[in-house]
Amino acid sequence: MSYFVSSFRKSATVGLNIYETATAASLADDAVISWSTTKASHASSYNFTMTFSGSSFTIPSDGKTHMFEASLTWHGTFSSGVNGEISYQWYDTTNSQWVGNVATQTSGVASSEGRSAGVVADEVARFVSSSAINIELRLKSSSNNYTDLSAVDSPASVYFSPARCLVYKFG
Repeated sequence: MSYFVSSFRKSATVGLNIYETATAASLADDAVISWSTTKASHASSYNFTMTFSGSSFTIPSDGKTHMFEASLTWHGTFSSGVNGEISYQWYDTTNSQWVGNVATQTSGVASSEGRSAGVVADEVARFVSSSAINIELRLKSSSNNYTDLSAVDSPASVYFSPARCLVYKFG
């Protein structure tokens, strides 16, 4: 039996910033999502400096790869038995184009949880880039014109997880 010693790197340098308390400029298509809380208590040694204006993130030209993950929460009333969803995605304001995957969040009605038109949907909008651009999270669409949706975030409770945005820096 032969044994080869690998010269591959066995660790990675990763930074992590966490943003919470999401609000939408309006509950409509193309509405920009803002984040008002930067959570530094997770392990401040992993935090890194990034230009952030509440809704817009500037990816620096530092040769590093950045990954953005955002999850929203459907918070509202269910008086009319809404069985709908909202979609959201990262938007590159530098080049005026949608980037990353489309995420879908359902109303929380058990019959639609994790599904969109009969297809299981991803509830996290992700985008990976090393380009120096500005991006922001935006609402993309709603299956029911945002009926019964009152906010895109909810205080932590037994029924809802709060909205969050995780930004990773690799390299």
